[in-house]
Amino acid sequence: KMLGRVGFEWNAVPEDWIARYEELKDYMQAHGDCLVPQQYSLNPSLGVWVNHQRTQYKLFRDGKNSYLTTERIRMLERLNFEWSAVNAKWMARFVELGKHVREHGIGTLPAKGDNRGLWQWVKYQRKLYRNKYGGKKKPSDYQEEDSSASKQQTHNHDTPAHGLTLEREQLLDLLGFPW
Repeated sequence: KMLGRVGFEWNAVPEDWIARYEELKDYMQAHGDCLVPQQYSLNPSLGVWVNHQRTQYKLFRDGKNSYLTTERIRMLERLNFEWSAVNAKWMARFVELGKHVREHGIGTLPAKGDNRGLWQWVKYQRKLYRNKYGGKKKPSDYQEEDSSASKQQTHNHDTPAHGLTLEREQLLDLLGFPW
């Protein structure tokens, strides 16, 4: 009784969390994903809530205090919830590029028209690549005698925060991506 008087939540999944979860399910039905924009005009609080779930997941994963429980994680994952919106958006562009390459070839992406966003993404991937390898076109352009420096440089930049991980680079290589 004393716990009830101080507002202890007996239900493992509070009603307000469930309400937002149901809104996310509706969004998923309408859009096919859970990538709610943070400033979603039709339901601004849903975008904020989704972003907060990602933040809470990072805390949970790192063993820090988080209100996100294993049950909530399972519920979100049943909706194919993306814990990294950045990765999901990168993969969506990659799939779009793959479709374009299959239909038109790798060197036919116009800078104008319907493909402008994809063209800008491709341009940005090339910039990340140049930054990662110090302006060199291929990692093999590094001199062998300075291999420890090149290994250090590659290691320092092979992080998701940099934007072009080795995995992403390899995926683009599979398409014959012209760096």
